[in-house]
Amino acid sequence: MHGSAIRRILAVMSARPRTSARAPTAALLCFGLAACAAGGDAPERAARTAPEAQAEVGLDFAGWTAIASVDPSRSVLWRLVAGGTVPRNQEFELDVLVLHDGAPHAVDRLEVGGWMPDHNHGFVQIPSVRELAPGRYRVEGLLLHMRGTWQVRLVLFEGERNETVVIELEL
Repeated sequence: MHGSAIRRILAVMSARPRTSARAPTAALLCFGLAACAAGGDAPERAARTAPEAQAEVGLDFAGWTAIASVDPSRSVLWRLVAGGTVPRNQEFELDVLVLHDGAPHAVDRLEVGGWMPDHNHGFVQIPSVRELAPGRYRVEGLLLHMRGTWQVRLVLFEGERNETVVIELEL
């Protein structure tokens, strides 16, 4: 039930160009994820406004970008800590939010790696990850040192399972 709404939101958002780091329509994301957390696809929930839906979950999804997950009940979102655009050859930070059925969900471990497919190399420095709250993480020390397409790979570990989700950025 919750997974179907999240899949619809991600399908709409995935129609956007993948080479862009721009955020999706905040109201769609806010309302859709909050509706999932609040009980799914019930028609009476569709009448609520995005601010009401956000308040119910207690999170503000403005400025977040979703990444598709293979687990239909999981959503992974990210945003730049300082806002704006991803800088070239300057350190920056990301916030990462992991949701399960629309609610924040802590994973056992989150690792971050990077790859530049056109040049066949990764990051020149290793970023660090710290947990801010259950399901909320801060990635520090990210550095994309050259122009081109970058993949920031987030590896979520839970028990014996892990999943890699990819943020694709064009500098």
